[in-house]
Amino acid sequence: ARQARDWLAALHRRAGVAMHPSKGQFDEPSHLLHDHLGLEICTAPGTQGYLRVPARRANKVRALARQLLSDAAHQRRRVSSKLLRSFAGCATSTSLAVRPARFHLRGVWDSMRESEFSVLHRAALTDLEFWAEFSYDHPANGVVLFPQGLERSIATDASGDLAWGAELLLPGFRPGRMEAHPAPERTAQGFWAGTSVEGSHITIKELKAVHFGILAFQEELRGKVVRLWEDNQAVVHIIRNGTSKAPDLMQHLRALWRDLVRLNIDLR
Repeated sequence: ARQARDWLAALHRRAGVAMHPSKGQFDEPSHLLHDHLGLEICTAPGTQGYLRVPARRANKVRALARQLLSDAAHQRRRVSSKLLRSFAGCATSTSLAVRPARFHLRGVWDSMRESEFSVLHRAALTDLEFWAEFSYDHPANGVVLFPQGLERSIATDASGDLAWGAELLLPGFRPGRMEAHPAPERTAQGFWAGTSVEGSHITIKELKAVHFGILAFQEELRGKVVRLWEDNQAVVHIIRNGTSKAPDLMQHLRALWRDLVRLNIDLR
């Protein structure tokens, strides 16, 4: 590591390029970088490692969110579009270390306009309230780099007209040939008739099936890392990114996310 550092420093000198002291940690090799390109990075032996937003950056995001909330309260939800874009860019840049970052920005992006002022709707205000409390010690700040392994798995599916189903798979399950599929530990199912999504698009029903499966097995999944087996790639994309441009999908995603937070489930 020291040889690589010295080689890089010499390369910069020959090129006539100065290294900014805030853009790296060059003194001694370390398993902990406190503020490397806007992230705190830990790879210490014996740990799972993590990425975290450093205090400097967390304070900036929080200050912008509070300024926007203050402006909205005094100007009938009208805020400077330039300030809103600045906040959105700053908050989005934390997404590597803040898993729900994009989830808590969908309303902000939907409110943004090209004109001088943007009007914040309720979802945008709710998003800003999350960021107004964001800090270095916030529970959402931090992503494990080397998880020790998935603890549980569930599989969900939905039919367009009739019903949904979910399986709580045995610990350590990995999918293989269908004939080798072991019996699940538990199953759950239900009909769409009489539910809020009866008659909805299949993507909404597939997303709702995931939510119903989480609730059905919540005691077994509480506090665990959970692998989701789902054949609808649109739903996989929505959950993985924590956002959707479709308001009806975001409504159901928010409901799912609230229960994931309540149950302390890391869904993957």
